Amino acid sequence: VAVCFAFAAPAAYYAVVKWLENFAYKTPLYWWVFALSFAIVALVTFATVTFQNWRAANANPVKSLRSE
Repeated sequence: VAVCFAFAAPAAYYAVVKWLENFAYKTPLYWWVFALSFAIVALVTFATVTFQNWRAANANPVKSLRSE
């Protein structure tokens, strides 16, 4: 997630700055917006991976073998 963010953040920053140049009233672009988006994506990724690992670890292996 961090590697993807390292590539995507500068590209997103550049795109947003170019897009905001088209408006008459300028608004600043804060660094914490990118940090917050990274934190949310990392949290969702961690929760999803943790849940899937927990579900696989607690699954009954007999059910898996019967279905094959």
